[in-house]
Amino acid sequence: MTLHTAPRANAFAMSGSITAVFFFAALAAIALLSIFEQLGAPTPDIVAGFAGIMLVSFAVLAWAMRSGTAGDHLLASRSVSPVSIGLATATSWIGLAAFTLLTGATYRNGYDALALLIGLTGGLVLSLIAFAPYVNRVGSISLAGLFGERFGGPARLLTCLAVVVCAGCLFVAHLKLGSLIAAHSFGLPIELSLAAAVLILLMVALPGGVKSVTMVQVVLGLLVLGAMLIPLSIASWWTFSNPISQLAYGESLPRLAALEEQMIEKGVIDFNVFRPHLNPFLQIDSLNFCTLVIGLLAGTAAMPHLLARTQVSPSAASARLSCAWSVFFAVIILTAVPAYAALVKFDVYKLIAGQTAIADLPPWVARASHADTVRLWGVSTAMLDDVARATRAGATDSAAISAHLQANGSPFVYSWSQLQAPVQSALADVAKQSGPGQSAAQTWDHFKQSVLPAAATAGGGEGLTITNVEVNADRIVLAFPAISGMPGIATAVILAGVLSAALAGALGLLTTIAGTLSHDIHIALFDRNAPGARRVLGLRCATIAAAVLGAAVAFLYQGSLTDLIVMSFTIAAAVLFPALVLAVWWPRANAWGAVAGMIAGLATAIYYIAGTSEYAIGFAETWSGLTSAGADAMAEFGDLKGAGLAAEGDAQAAALANLQTQASGTLFTPGLANWLGIARGSAAVIAIPVGFLVTILVSLLTPKVSEAHRRVAMAMHDPRHEPVLPFEDADEGTA
Repeated sequence: MTLHTAPRANAFAMSGSITAVFFFAALAAIALLSIFEQLGAPTPDIVAGFAGIMLVSFAVLAWAMRSGTAGDHLLASRSVSPVSIGLATATSWIGLAAFTLLTGATYRNGYDALALLIGLTGGLVLSLIAFAPYVNRVGSISLAGLFGERFGGPARLLTCLAVVVCAGCLFVAHLKLGSLIAAHSFGLPIELSLAAAVLILLMVALPGGVKSVTMVQVVLGLLVLGAMLIPLSIASWWTFSNPISQLAYGESLPRLAALEEQMIEKGVIDFNVFRPHLNPFLQIDSLNFCTLVIGLLAGTAAMPHLLARTQVSPSAASARLSCAWSVFFAVIILTAVPAYAALVKFDVYKLIAGQTAIADLPPWVARASHADTVRLWGVSTAMLDDVARATRAGATDSAAISAHLQANGSPFVYSWSQLQAPVQSALADVAKQSGPGQSAAQTWDHFKQSVLPAAATAGGGEGLTITNVEVNADRIVLAFPAISGMPGIATAVILAGVLSAALAGALGLLTTIAGTLSHDIHIALFDRNAPGARRVLGLRCATIAAAVLGAAVAFLYQGSLTDLIVMSFTIAAAVLFPALVLAVWWPRANAWGAVAGMIAGLATAIYYIAGTSEYAIGFAETWSGLTSAGADAMAEFGDLKGAGLAAEGDAQAAALANLQTQASGTLFTPGLANWLGIARGSAAVIAIPVGFLVTILVSLLTPKVSEAHRRVAMAMHDPRHEPVLPFEDADEGTA
């Protein structure tokens, strides 16, 4: 294996010019659509127009970066600048999570959500310091390739399996979340939204592989940064007279605390649901806060598609610099997350603390209600729109409306069934009066005059409280421009940023999965001497297969996206992290130890997650000596189990279900079934030491590493070695 060569020609020499062209094209599109909005174009049309312009631009860019060489498809010929890699990496890694899940988690949990921000950022820093430059010197295109060079074939195969599962979970989560957002925003069925997502992914990934994907991700990164920071800066200036939202965030915290005190004094909060924004460890205790940070940090550092991204750098020094840029852009994005959450919470709490009357509700409530971001006493004008469609279709009573909502996949099926009859009647009456030509202002007036008073009366006649003002935290970024009073073009830009972040993340994961299937499995095992043209064909076929299969899984998957994401991090941390650390930093680690450690880490994580969830009752009894619940709690648990088993029929089933709930807890809060108080969401913290211990012990008890594997370990730390492509390109005519 040759580890040193002269740098390749820079295929991204024009990337700055191309990026500038697209930047000014986006500004021109915003200006043009703003003019149309002033002329009376509705916001949905503005949003659709901006999204269409961006999609056409991405297609043109991907086609301009097309290539038929395997080097470009797998590694962009190792010619991407550190800034481009950093922006592409940060956008694909942090973007969608920051826009949706992280912002929502920060709104709901306040201080405790810092565990997510610290873990994700810390993982990038760890990758910068401990892995990226050393892995780059080996010249492998992927983590599986590195383990194959360092440990041999069995380790490569096991790593391929872990990479496909790990990256696949995140890929499905990106597809599902992005498609749900698009379906809600454009009024599309989820099936059509997923099909469109697959077509867009293939449109970008097929022409040039990693080359076209990276260039599109750079443009997407600029769009994400602009979409996230510009509206936030404007709102920050309007609220705090400070356009730097990260600095204004510090000013917002005392104001939030004062509003919380006012709500407590006025008795408009429920301590079962209220979480003071700055109080620590209310949702996650201190132990699981720390273990969650460690698990996310290890999972991020070993995440296969992030390490693969650094391999497009031409040198180890460039790889280190690209990671530094990744951290820089990630910090910019992540520090905006608390500011988003605080600004929205500030408006909501001001509404509640001021005991605002229905007639005096500010305009932003109407906009948030239309987006179903805020529900008052369980109702919103978005629900009214769906009920209106049902009445226009002939539904005349509550049962018929419910059947229509269910048949058309409305998100309000359960919410409608929970409303009291007077509220349902008020909604139906207003819905019958509304027509397709009615303006949003007229709809809101009718809703405010008829539906909200009925809902307030049904809720006990109370004013606004923390419980009857429901905020959909995962949508607050999408509703932020409307809440802040910005024009419709701002909503279009924010939505474009959200979908761009989803697209950037899905593209990075898709290329990693396709490269693993094609190069690390098919080529490495069955067709090592394949010419470049056949490698490119295989990559394209694998890309199509991975995209279609991922969309199918996303459509069928009905579980929690949070569980899916946590599973991905757990696999990366438990299976890949110990082996990666020892592969880079302990030359004595051998193939036997690596394989045994990966299997042991995976088995431990699966056992703990399954034991504390599906089999929590038996797990709690088996490991009663390690639980944090204490002897008295376990004794009471045993008595309750005995009483439950003594019951019969439905009573027994109900008793055992209650025991299961007590034993299992939640993803981040342990029940009675635990080891030392660690929740199953932090299972990686238990599996990582097992992986390290087994790898070290087995390596010491088995023969030393071969000379070839030892040379790879030494090359990682030799600054004279620089990476090359692991094969020649098709246009160079060699296999």
